[in-house]
Amino acid sequence: MKTFSITLALLCCYAFSFAQSDSTATEIKEDFNKIVEMPRFPGCEHLPATERKKCADLSMLKYIYSHIKYPPAAKKAGVEGTAIVQFTVNTDGTLSDTKIVRNPGYGTGEELERVVHQMVEDNIIWIPGKNQKGEFTRVMFNLPIKFRL
Repeated sequence: MKTFSITLALLCCYAFSFAQSDSTATEIKEDFNKIVEMPRFPGCEHLPATERKKCADLSMLKYIYSHIKYPPAAKKAGVEGTAIVQFTVNTDGTLSDTKIVRNPGYGTGEELERVVHQMVEDNIIWIPGKNQKGEFTRVMFNLPIKFRL
């Protein structure tokens, strides 16, 4: 029986993230320059600021590993690759606007999207991003997961 692994590319999560504005692309670019604290998965607020991101990334990884399943069709077809789901972390820490932006096929992108929707159903409230003024701001977040047999 083949084994598989699903790898969370945490560095890419933040590299692909940018602020979202309700208006024009110019304002999105301006907001991007103002983000000083990216949103993060909850559960590590008790730690010093220097350790929070690493802890939050590990907590998110643990959550994803406990919920994601390699799609049977993808396993049967031998499909591997990186799926990316994009979503918005709102100012109250809720998630919205989920969409698949990269899909290796055979249900891999849909499975990752399902896990993000599961976060919403499980009432997981993220720590929202902050701008230079210290205000919470909406941030678009890309979550890449590598499916590998």
